[in-house]
Amino acid sequence: MILIWYPEPKVFFPLFPLMTSTSSSTFALCMATLSNVHHFNTPISLKFNDKNFLVWKQQVLATLRGLGLMHYLDGNNMPSEFLQSQNNQSLENPAYSNYHKQDQLLVAWLLASMSFSLLTKMVGL
Repeated sequence: MILIWYPEPKVFFPLFPLMTSTSSSTFALCMATLSNVHHFNTPISLKFNDKNFLVWKQQVLATLRGLGLMHYLDGNNMPSEFLQSQNNQSLENPAYSNYHKQDQLLVAWLLASMSFSLLTKMVGL
């Protein structure tokens, strides 16, 4: 077993190499997936409420532009969930899995920046 230290969050991920000729490409794919997902370490300095939308929005947009994540707000460049293999089998697309992880981290970060009164209105969305 190989342990990979990933600095954000500070954890070790076990990586079990596959016993095939594609082990190095599988390893590279795992590393790319880990490094492409951004964990939001910087909270927005104020909680979004019914009186401060423009200031909150400015902080959110500046952060997302700086991290190159604006396309998550409009859904552009979303990869397909499945890929077709050479023998016409549907395979899970690793790019979609990565996109979905990043999307959910973004949702959690945005929800954490909202006041309780607004958060209750977001349940189920």
